[in-house]
Amino acid sequence: MTYNGKLQEMKDGVGNVVYPVIINGTTYLPVRAIASTLGVEITWDGASQTVNISDGGSEVPTDLPPTIPTPDPTPTTPDPTPTTPTTPAPTVNAGTLADPVEFGKTFTWEDENKTKSYGFKSTASVSVTKAVKLTSTELVAMGFKASTDPEIEYYKVSLVIKGKNVTPTTLDTAYLVYSNTQPSIYGSISKSGVKVIGSTAYGFDGSISRAMSDRYAGVSTKINKGSIAAEVNYSGDIILPVVKGEECYLVIRKANSELENNSRNIHFKLK
Repeated sequence: MTYNGKLQEMKDGVGNVVYPVIINGTTYLPVRAIASTLGVEITWDGASQTVNISDGGSEVPTDLPPTIPTPDPTPTTPDPTPTTPTTPAPTVNAGTLADPVEFGKTFTWEDENKTKSYGFKSTASVSVTKAVKLTSTELVAMGFKASTDPEIEYYKVSLVIKGKNVTPTTLDTAYLVYSNTQPSIYGSISKSGVKVIGSTAYGFDGSISRAMSDRYAGVSTKINKGSIAAEVNYSGDIILPVVKGEECYLVIRKANSELENNSRNIHFKLK
């Protein structure tokens, strides 16, 4: 969102960055962040289930005469001192929204899932190797319905996923299966911060889920508790919805749900 032409970093009541979200073709804006941007006060009345927004004033009367602006008698003199252009910070493929992973580059991190059902540690890595826009005809040919949302288009995105030293940790069960270690594909986000949640990773030829099944068909797909697995290494495609007309990024989430969202999300360029 921009305000008076300036891109806004909107935050919730506890300082977390929040973004507009498109759900079923409708764009939703976070009301607390909007109120903060506009410099007005927002409160929540739980008894009446009402959001109250106020600028601290009263209702403006309609019978006031028009205000005539008075010109400033003192002309301003331009500052003769030239400004030094700022040098943009170098990109380091940090995976943030401001510095997403370059197309074709590999992002590697120490992953950790702390749940009792799928608890494990690993050295995970992901790279985007291809991204092709799909037409409605191509979507139908793949077995899906044609898109009817005018604000969304779809890409077939090719991924390479690896996991090294996958070590079960907080398991209640006796083993993990390889599919438990697959990084979570959250969806996409535009450069301006509009999220489209969800993707399709199965149900078509070449999907990432089918690629994993085919890659490890006929071998043990179990990672026993107390052991270190051999390297997990496979590649395949997902179908990713993105906002039309903007530069958009694939968002993959680290397994550690205790991380704050901005630290958990990894952004990958699609071009």
